Formats: sequence, C-alpha cells, structure tokens
Amino acid sequence: MFGKCLKYELRAYSRLLVPTFIALMIASVLMSVAVGVLTSLMANTANEMIQVIAGMLLYFIVMAVYLAMFIIPVMVFVLTIRRFYTSFFTDEGYLTFTLPVSVDCHLTSKLAAAAIADIFGLVTAILSVIIIGSGAAIANIDILKSLFSGFEFSEMSVMLGYLGLDSVVTVILVLVAMVLSILGNYLLLYLSISFGCMLAKKHRFIVCGACYLGVSTVVSVISSVVSTVVMFLVAAAFTQTQAVGVIFNIILAIVSVFVAIEVVACYFITRYILKNKVNLD
Repeated sequence: MFGKCLKYELRAYSRLLVPTFIALMIASVLMSVAVGVLTSLMANTANEMIQVIAGMLLYFIVMAVYLAMFIIPVMVFVLTIRRFYTSFFTDEGYLTFTLPVSVDCHLTSKLAAAAIADIFGLVTAILSVIIIGSGAAIANIDILKSLFSGFEFSEMSVMLGYLGLDSVVTVILVLVAMVLSILGNYLLLYLSISFGCMLAKKHRFIVCGACYLGVSTVVSVISSVVSTVVMFLVAAAFTQTQAVGVIFNIILAIVSVFVAIEVVACYFITRYILKNKVNLD
C-alpha cells in the first residue's frame, strides 16, 4: 500500500512541479544565451556605454536567476502544507481515515513524497544555474582557460587527503545529514499542523503558525546546546590540523544523531495525534 500511496502523492506534486520544471529549463536556456552574449560584450567591447548597458542587463538576469531558484522550493513547501492539511484535517480526512491504510503508511508516503519533491527542487535549481552559467563559460572559454591554466586537481586532492576530508565516510555522513535534515524539517511542519488542528477548530492556520514557532523555538534551544559542543570540537580542530577530517566527521555524526532524534520524536508525536486526537467535526 505504501507504493500506491506514494504514487498518488507524487502524482499530486507532479501536476504543478513538472510544468514549472519545463518552464524553468526553457527560461534557463534563454538566459544562458543572453548571459553568453552580455559577458562577451563586456569582455570584448571597448565602448563604455555598451559595457554599462550589458552590465545592467546581466545584473537583472542574475537577480531573476536568484529569485527563480526559490520558486520550486517555495512551491514544494506550500504543496506539502496543503497535501498534509487537506488529507487529514478537512472533509477529505473522512475518506483518508476510512481507507484500509494505516496511519504509518499515510504519514511515511507523504513524507517520502515531500522529500523527493524537495530533492527534485534542489536538482532543478542546480541544473538551472549550470545551464545559465554554461552560456558565460562557452562565450568566454579563452578567459576561463587562462584562469584555470595553473590549477591542478591533484593539488586539491592532496590537500583534502592531508586534512582527512577525502574519505568515503565523510561523503556518507554528509548525505545522511542532508537526508535527515530534509525529513526533520517536514516532520516538524507536520507536527505543528497536527498540534494546531488538534487545539483549534477556527483560525487553524494562525494556531498552526504559532505552534510551528513554538516547536521550532524548542528545537532551536536544544540545537544551540549541541552547537556549543560542536564549537569546542571545531576549536580543537584548529589546534591539530591533521585531525580536521576526524573532527569534521565527528561533527557530522553529532548533527546526524541530533536530527535523527528530532525525526523520531516528531514522527511518533504526529502519529499519536493522527491516530487518537483528530476531530473532523
């Protein structure tokens, strides 16, 4: 049943995200061409007026790219709130709770769909930046070659190896911390919505917002304590350069454990509310 629930959740996300993705990719290609032309004009034209105009247009394009990078993440955030709220706390909730599907299946499928959509948004933003940046790179390939002519990737590898930051363990810990952070953010949101809807029958969005501020404040206070410990570890890393990789891995492990505790706590509290405290009247 998890696969079926996940399929319908992803289908609901894709109705809006896929057209936005296509539109953003088309816009990125057009911006890439424009960036290539403008950077070429700025580098190869002696006319100061043309350089100024090209610089202004390039500035507006950069700002447009900066804003576009937030489109899909904001859409994913709004869709996540909408999907969770309407599925459990509106008239649709009657259908949700009458289906032969456990609360765990509903909750995990929504969480997985939100995480996939979030990663999709991140990949889309990165692709957009790469496409737009490639326009400037292709138009000014000679300049790039001169800038990187003395750069040796082997030197970077040696440096990372010296610091102990080139291990597979570091990569795995970074990925684990990123995934747990995504899950933690959405479960914190789910918990706040569940609390708000449990406490209020009217003005639920206001109450949910207040609950989110309250819960996130508690998490922030706890994380500040963890951050203090992390800062001591960072200070120790400066005194022993060769231990930077080890210290960095320890920091990642501490962060991952803290976020994992947050994920488990938010999940089971939300699960309890959905199973025992939902009132659709």
